Amino acid sequence: MASPWLEHDKDRPLNRRLCASTVVLVIFVVVVLQSSPAQEKGPSVARPTQFSMFYTYRCSAEHRPDLRKYMETTGAAQFERWKLQGVVKDYIILFSSYVHINSVPWDMLIRIDFDRYSDTERWKQVERTMPAGLAPQILAFTTPDNLNVGQPLGSGGMEPRNAAHAIYDVSYYRFKVPLAAGKDFVQGYVMPQLESFLKEGVLAGYGIYLNQYEGTEWSYLILSEYSDAETFELRVPNKSKIRTLLDPAWKALNDIKSEHIRDEPHGFIAERIAAH
Repeated sequence: MASPWLEHDKDRPLNRRLCASTVVLVIFVVVVLQSSPAQEKGPSVARPTQFSMFYTYRCSAEHRPDLRKYMETTGAAQFERWKLQGVVKDYIILFSSYVHINSVPWDMLIRIDFDRYSDTERWKQVERTMPAGLAPQILAFTTPDNLNVGQPLGSGGMEPRNAAHAIYDVSYYRFKVPLAAGKDFVQGYVMPQLESFLKEGVLAGYGIYLNQYEGTEWSYLILSEYSDAETFELRVPNKSKIRTLLDPAWKALNDIKSEHIRDEPHGFIAERIAAH
């Protein structure tokens, strides 16, 4: 005799049954991620909490050449001095490759890294005379538009070894799930994919950052480094090929991510400005 539960389910409309199944799958995935080995804590190790500041800047189209020229010379050299002096741990300067491509919300993005919040004391002193790290004459035509604080979750590569040819993709994502579940998703889904891309040479480097504040324009951000224009052009077919090698659990997340876990990314193309 058939189970009354099965008989009852058989009589429900197909779309309702599919919806219920999807919700159960989402709950299952979150539980699995929260209990995954990546979340297990080993012996306590005293490590400073790292975090990064993301400044974005805007300027009018006629001033883009002026801003870029300044950053390629005086600006990048100044950030390099701050790094050598220990004011910041590290930094990266990215300049959007095109005006308003994909509605890019900035002309320049600078990421500044610290080991702990107390390390920002010296940076606060810089802000008093050079807001967002820019000289007064540059602030006359460039506006520091926004500041976000991100927790680094993982990285690889990203060295300024060939900045003249590298292409950077900056992708913003927003969660549809609570922040804690979103962080588990990043560690269980995004990180394995990025590591595979790096291992197979699709990416030359990457950095992934969880926003410390909810209600902002992004929940997490990925900086993807491609070694040159040719590699960047082949990124889609290469990514598709490598994704077929990932395990079934990853593929299950891939099937539901857009509808239930996160919005699709807003990606922007940029070039790196490095000190010479």
